[in-house]
Amino acid sequence: MSAPVPPPASDTPARLTRVLAATDLSAGGRRAARRAAQLARSHRAALTLLTVIPAWDELVQTLAGVMGAPVPTRAMIEADAAAALDALAAELRGEPALTIDTRVAFGRPAQEIAAGAAQAAADLLVLGAHGAHPVRDLLLGTTVQKLLRTSPCPLLVSKHAGGDYARVLAPTDLSDAARGALAAAAALFPSAQLHVAHAFELPYEGLMQHAGVDAAAVDAYRAAARERLLPELARWADAAGVPPARRRLHVAHGYPPRCIDQWVDRCGADLVVMAPWSKPPIEAAFIGSVSLHTALAARCDVLLMRGGAAGRGGPPRRSTQAAAQAAASCGSTRTSKFTELDMKQLACALSCSARARSACAGSASVTCGCSTTSTIRILPSLIASVPVA
Repeated sequence: MSAPVPPPASDTPARLTRVLAATDLSAGGRRAARRAAQLARSHRAALTLLTVIPAWDELVQTLAGVMGAPVPTRAMIEADAAAALDALAAELRGEPALTIDTRVAFGRPAQEIAAGAAQAAADLLVLGAHGAHPVRDLLLGTTVQKLLRTSPCPLLVSKHAGGDYARVLAPTDLSDAARGALAAAAALFPSAQLHVAHAFELPYEGLMQHAGVDAAAVDAYRAAARERLLPELARWADAAGVPPARRRLHVAHGYPPRCIDQWVDRCGADLVVMAPWSKPPIEAAFIGSVSLHTALAARCDVLLMRGGAAGRGGPPRRSTQAAAQAAASCGSTRTSKFTELDMKQLACALSCSARARSACAGSASVTCGCSTTSTIRILPSLIASVPVA
């Protein structure tokens, strides 16, 4: 018997030593600072409060000067920000007293926040979900997206300043990076109930629907895939070192961001912990990522891992293969490699053959009646032979 696979090393230690809270001193920023203070106190860690005076504020000052309006100097702005941070630190220090230092920076928020986290050697960066300015709130997505790439440590997008996290949702794409995130969550929040969740989509399901495969057959494939994925998810959670007593498993068919939103509501999660899901950079830039959507849309706090195993994105997902194998359980024999078939011939066969629309009827093959005649296995076997990229 092979030895169990140890969870991948995470960039988040079991106990935090330095937490950095980036705040714009708005109500949302202060909530984030309170959450950071609560985590720092529970881990006996030091806390750094950072506020960034954005570059566009300097532009406003320049325009005001041109128009003859009174313009505060940079030194005055820095002094005001430092005084506000000191007052916030005094409010948060409490008993037992936290070790808190404050910093004021000028420039681009994402760049200065990442630099501040690196300079402080922070284990965790905490950022508020909403600021004082609606226009800046529109840019939060850009800031979080940039910090996902540039932050030297995990990023907590804080939306509530409540107590300890009791229910943690850990969505996973079954990668090593996600397993590292789950292991880190289990260590950081030892009293929390962990909800480990996986969303899947059947390969070529759209093609099945286009071909007129009946809804009952498609539902059967989904149910079979879910039954096969549940034990795989359990083994994956075991490898992360999370015992059955601490976890609840969830597997659902659907678009991952939508499933995550639903799980947050159903589980009553007060924190989502996830690693950035693997996606090509161009696709992530134009469509967005699961991580970014969750950070902005979830009603609870979201902890986004990066660096170490989480930052590399791990190996490709295995859920497509598992779903494909589950679909194959409805069909007959497994075929040879799917790469030997032409997609055009597959679509043609599905569209032209009535037998292809009753994929679970037990027919061994389907013959397309078009000009290019090809004999192919029935749909479940075809799906089962899809290679995992």
